[in-house]
Amino acid sequence: MSKLLTLLIVTTSAAYAAQSQLNYELNLLAGYDGDEAVFVVPGQRPGVGLEYFRVLAGEYGDVGRVDVQARLTADPNGRYESPYVLTPFGGNDDLPVPAVQLELHNAYAHFKLNRGRSDVWAGHRDVAFGLEPTLDTHAAMLQTFAMDAAGFKKDWGLGAMGRFGKWDYRAAATLGSGMPVAGHGNRMVAARLGILDPDVSGFGFGLSGLYGRVLPTMGLAVTSDEPDGRALSGIDFTLLWGRFGIRADSAIGRVADAPSGGVWLRVSASVPSWHWLEAAVQGSAFYDDVDADSRTVRAGAEVTAKYNAALTPGVAYMFTEDHGAESHAVFVHLYYFYPTLTRWLPNRGA
Repeated sequence: MSKLLTLLIVTTSAAYAAQSQLNYELNLLAGYDGDEAVFVVPGQRPGVGLEYFRVLAGEYGDVGRVDVQARLTADPNGRYESPYVLTPFGGNDDLPVPAVQLELHNAYAHFKLNRGRSDVWAGHRDVAFGLEPTLDTHAAMLQTFAMDAAGFKKDWGLGAMGRFGKWDYRAAATLGSGMPVAGHGNRMVAARLGILDPDVSGFGFGLSGLYGRVLPTMGLAVTSDEPDGRALSGIDFTLLWGRFGIRADSAIGRVADAPSGGVWLRVSASVPSWHWLEAAVQGSAFYDDVDADSRTVRAGAEVTAKYNAALTPGVAYMFTEDHGAESHAVFVHLYYFYPTLTRWLPNRGA
């Protein structure tokens, strides 16, 4: 898959005139759980990164884009131990994923077809299920429902997407292994149909479906070479009203032949007269086996300040009950993302 992505980048860059931008990224987080310092939450690790974004221009306008976002991340608390581990570029049996690792987030080539009604893409991109493909969670401490429903936020594969009036759709056929490229009989198909655009109408909802055999993963680590069968359907909705936002997601179906399902809810608000300051509370519960009461419950609150166009500091509280094991932690978070390394002065109008 990485060779295919490299080929797509080289061939498309040679074939079309293009406009490109390189963004620098800094993602710092640290917390305390009552016993020790912690540095990792689901979907986030401290690190530095780059994003290369290239718009491909044809004779009559943009014809596509290439987006590659990579982070070099670190967990000061040590290493993941697992019986079978892969990296995105190959694998080694019986070797732990190191505390320092290279992560690929966005890594895809996207081509516009039929005036945006039937675009196609190839690479590593959002899972087409629930609210995940509609939100930017690169800087968020509180993640979407995809982490529980699919097991990861992004996957390697091929997809199509488009818009017809007030309707939009996304569909993808992917490996079912998340960030690592691994093959053990795993595969996944997913699709979402969105109705109305909340940014335009203030309200929108979507219908999703996911089916396949998915490898259990933990970041870059594949923790088992036995994929789990997943068949889930879901409904999500978004309500935006002034400075308030309400988002909800749900899933029901089967995981590993057991009845499964869950719900996710996020409420956010910006502070009057200080629109750069936002607070959010979020909670979710996902049962991978309803009969056995096997579940993961997450709850949290986050306050972020858009200090300027590049810098977003924040604080967060997170609670997790993972199959009976509970944890509480308070975090501070600093996220920087900009085309230069010197955007540190406040400018809340930016």
